[in-house]
Parts: sequence; C-alpha cells; structure tokens
Amino acid sequence: MPEFIEKFRQKCRRKPKQIIFTDTLDVRVLQTARYLSDEKLAFPILLGTPSEIRAFAENNGIHTRGIRIHHPLHMDNYNAMVKDLYELRQFKGMTRFEAEEDLRNPITMGPMLIRHKQADVCISG
Repeated sequence: MPEFIEKFRQKCRRKPKQIIFTDTLDVRVLQTARYLSDEKLAFPILLGTPSEIRAFAENNGIHTRGIRIHHPLHMDNYNAMVKDLYELRQFKGMTRFEAEEDLRNPITMGPMLIRHKQADVCISG
C-alpha cells in the first residue's frame, strides 16, 4: 500500500468522522460502511428504516453490528430540523408541512444532520 494512503488511514483512525450514508439499500454503501467501521476509519450512520436496512444487509451477507442506523422521523431534534429547514426555504414558498415531508427523505435529512452538528460528512447519490 502506498505510503500516502497509509498516512491518510492513520489520520482517520486518530480522529474518525461521523459519515452519513443516505442510499442505504445499496450493497456497495453497506460494504463501505462495514469496512469503515471494521477498520475504525469512521463512524458510519445509515439513514432509513432500520428493519429494511438490516434485512437488506442480512440478505447480502453484511452484518450491521456497530453501525448506527437512524430513521429520519425518529431523530432527537427532528422538530428543530423541520423548523430550520422551513426558515431556510420559506422565502421560496416552502410551507412547514412541506419541510416535514422533505425531512422524511434521507437525502434531505443528511445535510440537516451536518448543519445541526450531528455528523461531519454526508455521502449521497
């Protein structure tokens, strides 16, 4: 392995980041989350329905032990994020109801978790 890659790996291990993954029903995403967790390079967080993610992972031979899985609607500060999203986009005509609906989507929730300092990075798409 090249020296610069090993240096990067060591740096990640010293201060692992919390990484949000939104496309959690993709084998490659689950494999990546598993690798990052196993190698202690990062703390992966999978957004979506926990039972669906666990079943999908199990069906593909990937265990989720040690990987956090969060349902967007069950986040501790969900209401604060709804309020924040609404305030950010109300000038474009977004209603509070639309903000609630948008936050049900992991692709919207991921960046809001970063904004609310509950994660460091969001990987989506």
